[in-house]
Amino acid sequence: MKIIRIISIFLVLAIVILFYIPFTFNPPGDTRMIIDHNTGTYIAPPCFEESGATNYLEETTYKELHDKSYSSSSACTDELLAAEKMTFIEFLTSSKWSW
Repeated sequence: MKIIRIISIFLVLAIVILFYIPFTFNPPGDTRMIIDHNTGTYIAPPCFEESGATNYLEETTYKELHDKSYSSSSACTDELLAAEKMTFIEFLTSSKWSW
C-alpha cells in the first residue's frame, strides 16, 4: 500500500509540474534565423519583410548566433526571441518559435 501511495503522490506532483507550474523558456537552438552580413544583424523570419535586409544573407540557427557578434535587426526580432513563461506541456506543444 505504501508503494501505491508513493506512486500516486509522484504522479500528482508530475501532473502539477507539467500542466500548472510555469517555467521560463528561451527559443530552441534549432530555431531558424537569418543573418544579414552587410549590416551585421540577425532577423527572425517573420520579421524579414520589414527588416530592409540587403542581399548578403545567410540562414543559420539561434544556437549559432551566439558565436557571432551580430545584433538584432529590429524590435520585432527582439520581441519574437524574448524568453517566454509557459508550462512544460505548452513548451512541448507550442509553435511560437517554429517558423
